[in-house]
This record gives sequence, structure tokens and C-alpha cells, in this order.
Amino acid sequence: MDFKKIKEIRQKCISHANNLLSGSKLLLKNGFHNIAYHLAALALEEIGKSVMLVIGYASVNSQKGAKILRLAGEDHTKKLFWALWGPTFGKKDMSREQIESFINLSNKIHLVRLAGLYVNPFQDTYEPSELITPKEAKQLISIAEARIKMEEHSKIKEPDQEIKNSFIWFVAAVEDPEKKKLIFGKKSIDKLKEFEGNAAKWVQWLHEQFEKADKESQELLQRELNKKEPSDKEKRRNKWQIRFKLVTSSHSIRHKALNEWNSKIELIKLALGKKTSKTCELIVDMILPAGVPLQTLWYVAWGQARAFAVSLNIATRGYFWWYLPRDISRFYEKIIDLESKAEVYPERRPILSLDWGNNVLSIADLNRAAMCYKFLPKGNVDFLNAYVTGISLMGKNDIHTPFEQEIFLQFFHALLYAMKFYKDYKNNGSLEDVVDRIFKPLMKDSSGIKGYIQMAEELKSNKKSNKKITLSECGVMKILFDVYVFHRINIMAEKELRKDKSGK
Repeated sequence: MDFKKIKEIRQKCISHANNLLSGSKLLLKNGFHNIAYHLAALALEEIGKSVMLVIGYASVNSQKGAKILRLAGEDHTKKLFWALWGPTFGKKDMSREQIESFINLSNKIHLVRLAGLYVNPFQDTYEPSELITPKEAKQLISIAEARIKMEEHSKIKEPDQEIKNSFIWFVAAVEDPEKKKLIFGKKSIDKLKEFEGNAAKWVQWLHEQFEKADKESQELLQRELNKKEPSDKEKRRNKWQIRFKLVTSSHSIRHKALNEWNSKIELIKLALGKKTSKTCELIVDMILPAGVPLQTLWYVAWGQARAFAVSLNIATRGYFWWYLPRDISRFYEKIIDLESKAEVYPERRPILSLDWGNNVLSIADLNRAAMCYKFLPKGNVDFLNAYVTGISLMGKNDIHTPFEQEIFLQFFHALLYAMKFYKDYKNNGSLEDVVDRIFKPLMKDSSGIKGYIQMAEELKSNKKSNKKITLSECGVMKILFDVYVFHRINIMAEKELRKDKSGK
């Protein structure tokens, strides 16, 4: 599609928008304000389509260009957004807040239009015309009329190849969440004002900045790959900082404990992230040494992050992971009793959520986590792999894919493998007797533990158990593992302390 064809289609869009607007005004005059609103929205969409066609032309031979041209025909809210934002694109007063307001307004126009188009059998008000006021229709007609006039008086010219290339990049970049933050950040918008709202210059400048950053990143990557083996002293130098977030539904997090940790620990810093009434985020900044080469950085960083998360889980006997399950009791948006026209809220019972109690992450918890992080075995260890699988499945356990039996078995296997690893159990011995002997001094009431072990052995051998496995049983099996492994770690820590004191 050449630029001449684009101009012809654009003109047809503007002409059709005028026709739709005329129809909208007639319908408003005759009292059909909801349908008038719909036609005014369609007029705006035609203007948005004309803007998208011009932008899409710059990248028409690319996959992104094809996507834009397709959206110009299909996506109602996208067309409304470009109709509203089009005149502001590149202006000196452009801002991220302004863009977000246009996104919200586009969504609102589309939803209001739908409400006034169709009868909804689930609402008390069945007449769509009652859901849009004449005032709302008049306001949208005024917006559409203003945009049509602006577009009629706007002259477009074919961009040169350099500007085309920049717009090809821009169209792709605004779809990338990280790049989008920078594009509409303060530094970038200030530069737009410096260019006095010249969109072409601004987009070219952005393109150059990102290309420069990409080039520097590639050069840095190449230098890292070509580096010689560092000396032992150089290997210990702080080199990589990795940030990741863990979310917890079992503990509340306070700044006091984190500040105390940060004052003592140099290589792992903790901060409080987002909080809701049910969850908290823990932000972890971890430093790794120069001895970790770039080629293995991902695997080492992932292993260390996983080890820290496991340490927190064992130390707190709670739940800290990268994600939590979402649909734990409902799958629906709404269920209505058609006879009474009242909403009902049936839920799955039991809800797929554990009651962890009212726990606060303390400095004592963090100190225990530091012990676990230090003394847990490194590398591919059976009992840690099984434990991580259990925690991961807990985060994915919802009404669509329930995993209670698998979770219970993974924590059981983790406990069994751990007892073998620390030489407390051998295959030819009685597992129940070993568990009874180990846990009696560790827990006030260990009388029910044998029952959980029997359930696990029955489940493992595919025998039918009399007791249903729920998340409560999974939680108990996880705590048994946490208690046992921390007990072994505590023994190692005490041995090291005695050794340090004796100087041997």
C-alpha cells in the first residue's frame, strides 16, 4: 500500500465520520440519544482509524505495521484512543498522565456505548435509552465534531525513510512496558518540550537514545564474554546485583525487622514492596561476586534466589514465593437468581487457602533464614527439589487445577529424602518409628504425626485413604519438613560455634 492510497483511505474515513456525525445529530433531535451516542462514537473511531493508518504506513511492511492496520479495523478502544490522542501526539504539553486519561476515556466511551446499544436481561432497567443521557450524547457529538474539523484541516506528507525507521521503532517500543516507562518519563517529555513539540524530531531522538543504550549493552556483554579468568582476589569483588520479589500470604512484613537485617547483612538487602489486606511483597537485592561469569550468571542467580526463598520458608514455617494462587473459591464474575433478580455467591468449600495465622516477619525469623541459607546443601539435592516443587504447586493450586495430593506427596518425599540425606533414616528401617523418635523432642504434641505418615505411604502406594487430602494436610507436612530440616541446620550451626570457640 503506497502513501497515495493511504491518503485516499484517510479522506474516506473523514468523509464517513461526517456522515455518521450528521446521522447522530438527527437521531439526537428525534430523541434517540443512545443511538446518537453510538454513531458519534463510530465517527470518532473513523478519525482514530485515519490516524492509525498514517502511523501504520511507516511500518506497513513490518509485522507491527500489519498489526496496527488490523487494529485500525477491529479494535474499538484503540481507534477511540488514537482519535482522542492524535492531536496531542508530539505537543509540548504531552504527558504520561494525559495518555492514561485518554486510555480511560476511550474505555469509558466504549462501555457507555455498549450499555446504550443492547438490552441486558440481567439488569432491572431493560431499556437501553435510559442508560445514556441526552447530555452525554451532546458532549460526545461535540468532541467528534471538533476532531473531524481538526483532521479536515490537517495536511499530511509522506515521511522520509529516516523518519519512517524511527516510527517503525516507536510503534514497537510503546508496546514494551519497560520502554514505555522511559518514553513517557520526565526526561523524555522535557526533551519533547525542548523540541517545541516536534514529534518527528522527538521520536528520532528517542530512537537514537535507545539504539545507543543497546549498543553499549552489547559492547558490555562482549567485553564480559571476552574477559580473562579473574584472580582469586578479583573473584571476590562485588559485581552483580540481582533484584527479585517474593510474595507472602502467611506473614505481615514491617520495616523494623528489615532495617535491622540491612544494618548487619551486606550482600542481601531487604525492602517492603506492595501490601494488601492479605499479602505482602518482599523485595530482595542480592549481590554476587565477580567470580560468577556472565555465561552462568542466570543459573547462579536463580539458584541463589531459590535458596533464599527456601530458607525463608523453612525458617518461618510460612509461605514465601514468586506467586500465589488466584481463583481459590470462585471462577465466575457474577451469578444471578433470575426469579428474585438477586446475586448469589456460591463458593468452593473448603476454600483453597491455608489459614497461616497472624504472623509478623521478625528479625528472629530472618536470622534463622540466614542460618538456613548458610547451611543448606548447594546444588541439585533431592529433598530441596521436592520441597521447591511442593511450594511451587501451592502457588498454582486453584479451583481449575487442584494439586493437594501432589503437594502433600512432594512435602512427604522432601521429608523422607532429607532424613536419608542427614542419615536419620535407612530404607530397611521403620519410617514411622524413625519419625516418632525424631519429632518427640522437637514438638510438644507429636502423637498425630504417625497418621500423616501413614496417609502419605498409602497415597504413595496408590492405596485408598480414609481421609481426604486438603491444603491443611499439605500445610502440616510442610511444617514437619521445616521443623526437621531446621533442627539439622541448628545442629550444624552449634557445631561450628563450638569449633570457633575452641579454635580448632
